[in-house]
Amino acid sequence: MVEKARGYIEGLPAGKRYFLFLHTYDVHCPYNPSADYRAKFTGNLASPPIDTTGLCGERDFENLPLTPEQLSYLSDQYDGSIRETDDGLGKLFSFLDARGAMKDSVIVVLADHGEEFREHGSIGHIGGLHIEVLRVPLILVASGIPAGKVDAGAGLVDVMPTVLDLLQVQGPPTQGRSLVPFMKRGGTSPPDRPLFSEHGAGPDIRSVIDGDLHLIARSDGTKPSGEPVVELYDLAADPQEKLNLQAFRKPDVTRLLGLLDEHRARMRRAKEVYARDPTLDELE
Repeated sequence: MVEKARGYIEGLPAGKRYFLFLHTYDVHCPYNPSADYRAKFTGNLASPPIDTTGLCGERDFENLPLTPEQLSYLSDQYDGSIRETDDGLGKLFSFLDARGAMKDSVIVVLADHGEEFREHGSIGHIGGLHIEVLRVPLILVASGIPAGKVDAGAGLVDVMPTVLDLLQVQGPPTQGRSLVPFMKRGGTSPPDRPLFSEHGAGPDIRSVIDGDLHLIARSDGTKPSGEPVVELYDLAADPQEKLNLQAFRKPDVTRLLGLLDEHRARMRRAKEVYARDPTLDELE
């Protein structure tokens, strides 16, 4: 993919502005880095050996029975994939730097999800919305932005308004907010606001992080009343989400479930508006 990106950029007229979206599946099951990178992280081979062919495809990946050694092997291959992708992106950035393009480019590195390796009983990213699936890198480089870290919650919904702000382009209404003011202040944390996640690949699972509290609601039909199965974690005291507090902090559960319901209602209204007028404005 990096070579394709280089070819695309080299084929553009000199001085032409462009937008490039580079999507790679290298850091993704079946966790199959090239041989050099596979050897960097694997201390020993899986016992018994595991064939990763078809993972995420026709095989039942989420419930795959694994020995501890096999699970460690998969995690090592995931690490190797991360390192290989990191080196590949380094080559792309070196290419841009050699062309003098880095000084006036906006670079965003991000992921759509993380992966679980049985921290909460599953493998991959379909079985739940625990923190190992939600916490992803978000790295932005742009002219006028000092090096630093914004130590506060941000979501993928913030990427579009942030990029448009950097380009001084007026954007449409959005769930997110621009992070530029906070980055320009050298890492000053923005005020927290709820961050929502959901997926429907299987059970209906929704999540909200509000401050240090993380609530996960799963509607899978296991309760006769139809109420969701709820988990509540304090990320400050329990960053690995080992202690479910839902039975001990009922007021927080009620409040956060209310936030989830309000968010879903807003999304439903937005979908109705889009259904009436799905056209997009022309961009020059």
